[in-house]
Amino acid sequence: MLENGQRASRGGLVAVAMVNSLPDEPSRLGLAVRCRRGAVARNRVKRRIRAAFRQFGPVGGYDVVVRANDRVLVTKYSRLVEDLGAALDRVTGGGT
Repeated sequence: MLENGQRASRGGLVAVAMVNSLPDEPSRLGLAVRCRRGAVARNRVKRRIRAAFRQFGPVGGYDVVVRANDRVLVTKYSRLVEDLGAALDRVTGGGT
C-alpha cells in the first residue's frame, strides 16, 4: 500500500491512498504516527487525525494511510483539517 499508492504531503502529514475493492463501504483509515513525546501525545495525534478525517464524510472505495509526526500537536485544528483535506483531494483525485 505505501509503495503503490498515490502520495501527497501537506504540513506535518503525508497521505497515501489506494483504491480498494469495497466501493460501497466508507474509506478505511490507517495511521502511522511517530511522536517523540510518548504514548499519550501519540494517541492525541491519532485522535485529532481521526476526527479531521470524519469531517470529510463517508467517501467510499479508498484505503488511506496517514503518516504524521508530533508537529501535528501544535498545529491548530482548523489548519489540520485544511491540510488533511488538501492531501486527500490530491491522492483521491478530488473524491473526498
